[in-house]
Amino acid sequence: YRFTKESNAEARRLFERAIDFDRSFAAAFAGLAYTHLMDTAFGYVDTRDPSLEQALSAAETAIALDEKDAFAHCVLGRVFTYLGKGNAAIEEVRTAIELTPSLALAHYVMGQAMMAVGRPQESIDATDEAARLSPHDPFLWLFYMTRGHAYNLMGDRERAIEWIERARRRTRKIEFWISAILASSLGHLGRYEEARDALDKARQSEPRFSYAFIKRNLPFGRHEHFKSWFEGLRKAGLDIPDEPTATD
Repeated sequence: YRFTKESNAEARRLFERAIDFDRSFAAAFAGLAYTHLMDTAFGYVDTRDPSLEQALSAAETAIALDEKDAFAHCVLGRVFTYLGKGNAAIEEVRTAIELTPSLALAHYVMGQAMMAVGRPQESIDATDEAARLSPHDPFLWLFYMTRGHAYNLMGDRERAIEWIERARRRTRKIEFWISAILASSLGHLGRYEEARDALDKARQSEPRFSYAFIKRNLPFGRHEHFKSWFEGLRKAGLDIPDEPTATD
């Protein structure tokens, strides 16, 4: 929950130590898988494939050890979203929610999966439920950011900005994703100076920030539903190729 490369590495070390003590501990494998996902989501690694392979292996091991572990199904659903398997992700997260309806993280992951398959309104519904279940969640800023992203994709840029600003007030840890969604929304509204300022903040937060960085680390394996987001970023001044919707 500290959202730094170092703290994520320490979390992984501790999960691995727990596994060394008890290799039947499903939750430890699920936690280990999530650290690999965090590496990818926040750009802690330069190449995402090895992290996703390790996340997939650990999540599948967790479910093999305890098929009723809701967190394990939730994490596997998140892995499937990264791999571009949106429908499989939705099924895994549905299983997680059936097992533990109050697991806020599962509803947030459902929101991400719904956005990945081009269903932004259902993404908003899912993240709303996540926030209702856990109004002081450490991931609350991610719930809000996802909602803002969904509104942007639906063309409601004013509401997108409202929710992105709410996300920003909740964290200063991972500025680049927040700023990228904000820049796109402002770009679509023709507020170009503000949009460029948002892009500058993204680059200040993550010096590697670029279209290539987004494509490598975007937590969705397929990009075809995000054409309007990329178009807004282009309007904000980001250098983007002519066909930003190509899959990885």
